[in-house]
Formats: sequence, C-alpha cells, structure tokens
Amino acid sequence: MKIAIVEINDWHGECIYSQVKSLENKAQQITVIAHSKLKKDLEQLNPSFKKLYVDFSKKKADFNSKMGVWWFLYRGSFDKIIFNTAEKKAWKLILMPYPKRTELIGCVHNVQRFYTHKTQQKIGLKLHKILVLSKALVTAIPKNLQHKTHYYYSIHYPKTNETIYKPKNEIWICIPGGIDSRRRDYSFLLDLNLPVNHPLKFILLGKKSTQKDADLSNRLQEKTWIVTFDQHVSQPKFNAYLTQSDYVMSCIHPNVMFYKDYVSSKQSGTHNLAMGFGKTLLLEHGFYKHEDFKDKALFYNLQNLKHFLLTLAPNPVKVDYELGTSQQNYVNFICS
Repeated sequence: MKIAIVEINDWHGECIYSQVKSLENKAQQITVIAHSKLKKDLEQLNPSFKKLYVDFSKKKADFNSKMGVWWFLYRGSFDKIIFNTAEKKAWKLILMPYPKRTELIGCVHNVQRFYTHKTQQKIGLKLHKILVLSKALVTAIPKNLQHKTHYYYSIHYPKTNETIYKPKNEIWICIPGGIDSRRRDYSFLLDLNLPVNHPLKFILLGKKSTQKDADLSNRLQEKTWIVTFDQHVSQPKFNAYLTQSDYVMSCIHPNVMFYKDYVSSKQSGTHNLAMGFGKTLLLEHGFYKHEDFKDKALFYNLQNLKHFLLTLAPNPVKVDYELGTSQQNYVNFICS
C-alpha cells in the first residue's frame, strides 16, 4: 500500500507523527509532504520514509507550491492520500481532480466549519473518508457525512532522552502551549492566593506570548510557583516536562473565546497530550459530558478551584487510555 500524508499548514505536526507511527507497519511506502516549518517536529520519523518539505509562505510561491504538490500527488500512483488538516486553505488541493483509484481521506479538526463554511461542505463531499480527533465529535458531523466518518486520537509522541529534575515534594500541573489568552484562561492563576509551602507548581510549557499578552506573561512570571519559558521549548524538553508532570490542565474556561467550540466540536491538543503521556486531566466541569474523559479526568468548578487544587494527590496513578486499541481502530479504518 502506498500512502501520502499531506500538511500545507505549519501546525498539527504532532498529528502527522501519530498517524505515521500507526501506519508504519501496514504501508509499504509512506510519503510525508509537509510545510517546511514542521521539519523539526518530524525529524524523529523513520528515516526510510520519504519526506518532502515545501515552503508555503509567500502568495505566489504558495500557489505554485500547491500546484506542484497536487501534480506530485496526481502522478504518484498513491492508493490513499491523507490530508492532515482537511479544512481552510487545504481546499485548493482537496478539490482538485485525482485518479479514481486514489482514496482521499481528511482529518477535520474543527467540525463546526461544516455548518458555517460552504467550502468545508464541498470538502466533506469530496473526501472518501473523514477523520475527527475524538469519539464525541463523530456525532457532531452532519448526518449525511457520518457514514464515512471515524475518530482517532493523535496520541503518539517522540521519545526523549532528556531528563528534568523534579523535587519529590512538588506536584506539577502542566499547561502545554505558549501563553495565549485567546486559547487559555490564566486569570485564575493571577488571582490564586496559595498558602505558604504549598506543593503546587504550574508549568506553562511554551514560550512567552507575543506583545499582545506581554503584560500577562510578566505578571505570571512574578509568581514563584509558576514556571515560564522565554524561548521556544524544544521537543525533547517539552516531552521531558510532560513525562514528569503529575497532571495536565487545559485551562479552557467559559471566558475563553472558543470555549463552546471545544465543549461541542473541537478537540484540544492538550487533551491528546494527556492521553499520549498517560496523565490525569484537570478539566472545567463543562467537559464532563465527554465520554472520553468521564473516568480519565478530574473536574472542577471555578468557584471551588482553589480548594480543588490544594486537595490534589501527589504522584497519581498513570491513566490507561488504551492506546493500542485506538491505534488499531485507526489502522482498520484507513486500510479498509
């Protein structure tokens, strides 16, 4: 079987890695075509796989790059082409003609777009199979597309040899991602009045924000029990901190811009990270209805958040997210 995995954006590189790791023993040949900015994210992929990195930066170069990628895919005699992000700018590739023998598969990260964008509706009709990032999102897909939709979890991450020292008396709560007030609520950290000698340490695992959130970054950095980073966190260090963390927290609260979308039609990358590293999630109570999290997470109300945090147990048992079953379900769907 000859498979191509395509990503024209400079995000969702972790999803490419996860898909390749699931398929590497099933496909005779895997070709990854990705944005040049994802090269570092994918450097640990099996060197036997063909990897093409394309610059999609400038408008003219962007158009020429897409046409070049399409022509490569059209003439490549691929059995299956997987579009790692089958939305937004990817329509320029997906809606192009392809050989009848080639099956088109697309991963949709924001299901809500099917209801608000006509182009997304056309993408849904063109694809032979659709992937979403959690079981709960399948029912959020329009009914006329549900028969060809399946879910998978992007939960495979590169191993790291880097180690981070963690004092035995500390409880680490990891908040992955750069400081961005549009995506995460940090106000509770600024208002949190913790007692002296408490064991909590919050790891804001991403570089400090752009100028827009510079004041927020500085205020967070003043807290002695918050760890921040001035520079981009390398993948080995990122994974090492997650490995050592006791809990993972998404900080998606009702005052966050996309809160309703994450509760109903989107899967946060933070949730996937918790699954991949076997960590207990700390989630705002609005996520309780998600079947994926009912016995894998601890839920809190903002009103009692301080009490909730101070009663967290140290060294929680690693959570079993049944990664093998998830991987096999994905392979069965792709290869069927």
